[in-house]
Amino acid sequence: MKIMSFFEGMTGAKLKDCFIDHHGTLVFIVEERKTGKARVLARRLEELLKKRIKIVEFHPNVERFIVNFIYPLKVIDMKSDQRLIDLHVADSRTKGYLIGRDNQNLIALNEVVGRYFGDLQIRVK
Repeated sequence: MKIMSFFEGMTGAKLKDCFIDHHGTLVFIVEERKTGKARVLARRLEELLKKRIKIVEFHPNVERFIVNFIYPLKVIDMKSDQRLIDLHVADSRTKGYLIGRDNQNLIALNEVVGRYFGDLQIRVK
């Protein structure tokens, strides 16, 4: 809670959530259209908190949220069918980053999306 208050006080951005991901990165989920100043101050925040940080803009549309979360990686096409979302990427390198060693990145992405949108299954094609 202290970190969330510190972040909001320093950036003026309203937080929706804050957690540490499986890589040890501090992830801040910021309300829609509130990431501007936070991204400008990202490097300074990393120095003050002595942790790597990632700032993600929340979006109520699950597909847009996924695009925001995986940025700077690019998705060519996204198809959703009920509770299943297929991400189509351009190359094997991007696919490898999204999946990660032992599926760690994909599992983490499924967990984060599940926090806000319920039980969804994300696949990378």
